[in-house]
Amino acid sequence: QKIEDLRDEKFREQLTTYRSFHMAETALRNFDWYTFNAQENRVSDAHLRTYLVLAAARAASEAKKENTAAEFLVAALALSAKIDDPDARAAALVATAGIIYTTEPSWGAQVLSVAVKAINRTGAYDGRVYGVTLEVAKDKLYYPLRGPQLTHLFEQAAKRDWSGSVAAAQGIESKALRAKAYIGACRRILQQQTEMKQAV
Repeated sequence: QKIEDLRDEKFREQLTTYRSFHMAETALRNFDWYTFNAQENRVSDAHLRTYLVLAAARAASEAKKENTAAEFLVAALALSAKIDDPDARAAALVATAGIIYTTEPSWGAQVLSVAVKAINRTGAYDGRVYGVTLEVAKDKLYYPLRGPQLTHLFEQAAKRDWSGSVAAAQGIESKALRAKAYIGACRRILQQQTEMKQAV
């Protein structure tokens, strides 16, 4: 009620978004999907909503709710297309693909291809994790998503399809990002070799 009574429209919107964002996060910790959906739908910014939906997909996956996780991942793909910032869009798709490889690997390669195309349209994306910034008055609060970044994504991809992950890495135009992708893919192979030696 106090928020609604504020005269500063911009500040009122910021506080409303901040409240809904954190109420959604709290609902996730309690696996309260109904409350989460209600609060997430009150957030209008596609960047923030994508973050929340990806966090929900990860939470559902960890709770062994595969169907719920898949629904959130489909929603994340639709929302990420609405993100205006190409760097943020690429980071969101990298995170989405990484979570898909741990929950719905059958369509991981398809989303990986979409992520690579998004990476090639960016100017400053450096392979980092996906994150969002909430602005309230003069404060800016940054929230990184607990999840995959570029190197981790290609490590996950290599678990399923080594040659496919290398081919996807070759499609990255940035030399620095391509190197990170190769490192991720090769890391998985090194882990497999270590595991085989330990088994022997």
